[in-house]
This record gives sequence, C-alpha cells and structure tokens, in this order.
Amino acid sequence: MSLADREASYGAAVLFERTSPRAAPRPGDPLPNSAIPNSVSAGEEQSYLRATFSLGERELDRLAVMELELRRQGKRATKSEIVALALEAALKDFEEHGMGSEIVGKLSGSLRRR
Repeated sequence: MSLADREASYGAAVLFERTSPRAAPRPGDPLPNSAIPNSVSAGEEQSYLRATFSLGERELDRLAVMELELRRQGKRATKSEIVALALEAALKDFEEHGMGSEIVGKLSGSLRRR
C-alpha cells in the first residue's frame, strides 16, 4: 500500500506511525494490554519525539506559573517534562480504568477544531 493510500485510509495516524520493530497498532486494531508500553522507570533512558498539540492560553499560563514556582522551590523542571508526567498519569489512569478513568469523564469533545 502506498503512503498516499495509507494516508487516505488512516489520516494522521500515518504521520505518527512507529518505524521501529514494535509498530503501533493501526486504527481499529484491538489494543491488548500487553501492547501498551509501560511507563519508563526512573533511571531508564527514553527516546523522545517532537509532537505538536494545541493548548489553551489559560493552560499555557498555568503551566508557566507551575514551572516558575518549581524553580523558586529549587526543583528544575521543563514544561515538556511537566506535560510528559501529567500525560503519563492520565494514560496510566486510562489503562487501569478504561472508560471509567478521570480523563474520560472530563472529555466533552468541545476542544475539537471546527
């Protein structure tokens, strides 16, 4: 299947496709718990990829305030690290509780672009 055909059938999922031997599942494929990578333990190395997400001005302001407060308290953390840890917590909650997770309960779809 050509890249154009795959883009047409899967949309943006192709853009975030893993190129390593452990390929991510395709849209619509079942996702067994064994396929969900576990979080990285302290001391383990993890490779990072650049990703772009839209956040509201309020969330960005609050993130900046958090970063500054942590620095004032002697705890150096980047905004990327803070967001990665928050996302890890949300993903773990979803993996453990599925549709009963806190994040699913708060999703309204109102942030979708029109």
